[in-house]
Amino acid sequence: MQLPVPLIGGGVPAPIARAIRQPSSPPVSAAAQPELTVDEAVRVAVADNPRLAAALRDVAAARHGVASAGALANPNVVFAPSLTGGVGGGSDTELLFQQPLELNGTRAARRATASAQARRAEAQAVAEMRAVVFTARTAYYELARVTSMPVCVRPPRSWTASRGDR
Repeated sequence: MQLPVPLIGGGVPAPIARAIRQPSSPPVSAAAQPELTVDEAVRVAVADNPRLAAALRDVAAARHGVASAGALANPNVVFAPSLTGGVGGGSDTELLFQQPLELNGTRAARRATASAQARRAEAQAVAEMRAVVFTARTAYYELARVTSMPVCVRPPRSWTASRGDR
């Protein structure tokens, strides 16, 4: 099952990765502070949100869990007393190798469970990112309303290209 948000190399949803890749700017004095756009406010909120960073770590951990769930159980190496008691000049101990066998699809079921948990973690990360974006946009517009500052909004290129010049 695919997520509605495309994933990039490390398994991080692309919008989250783009926002995190762009570091937030250093603080400046209020007088010299440039005008903040909605997109910049969202970028800063996404980059500096610890809950979102934790959600991304949960996604990475869940994906590693899928890999380990599909692995075979570790074999055991055991030195045991010999059943024959060293008859015929042999040793008093035996070296035994044991490999647990998983029957009736146990490993496949474990892997399917881990995959479901990874999809759940990815969905939670996307939901957290959307909540952060919503909160940042809401706070920006509320601040603009309260302070009567001009709202700096640039329409997306796809929106202006689809509408054409009117």
